[in-house]
Amino acid sequence: MGFTLLELILVMIIICTMLAVAAPNLRGFFSSRQLNNIADQMSVLCRYAKDQAVNESVTYRFNIDIMENEYWLSVLDQSQYRMLKGRFGEKFIIPEDVELTFDNVDQDGSCYYLDFTADGYGRQCTIQFEDKANTIALYSRGPCDNFEIIELYDDEGI
Repeated sequence: MGFTLLELILVMIIICTMLAVAAPNLRGFFSSRQLNNIADQMSVLCRYAKDQAVNESVTYRFNIDIMENEYWLSVLDQSQYRMLKGRFGEKFIIPEDVELTFDNVDQDGSCYYLDFTADGYGRQCTIQFEDKANTIALYSRGPCDNFEIIELYDDEGI
């Protein structure tokens, strides 16, 4: 039993129509996933830096360079910060269409940073990620808390 050319064309038209209806809804999904992935990755790096600072009794720094669109971890070594080696030592890229804003984060030129000290304390701060469709915040409520990822909507703030 075979299909006629007319039946195949009709099925293709139905599939194309369904895709045309669903495509606008999927556009925001992939954008949201991109922001969530960056926020997740930054949260993991900050948690790692905080834990390692306590374990090794040294200061770790989480760096974000907005001019180069990248972020990385460094460790204080004899009064100078050096990049880590290994899996956590690479520079990670921030996509061009993602805009970052900071609240209560230290700044040195185009580089924003958070220090994690040997006593296990950080600071209350917010890093907000925004693209054309979504806004997400990486938020620390206090010096002993880990970062939370919060999805923000049009008129919502922290």
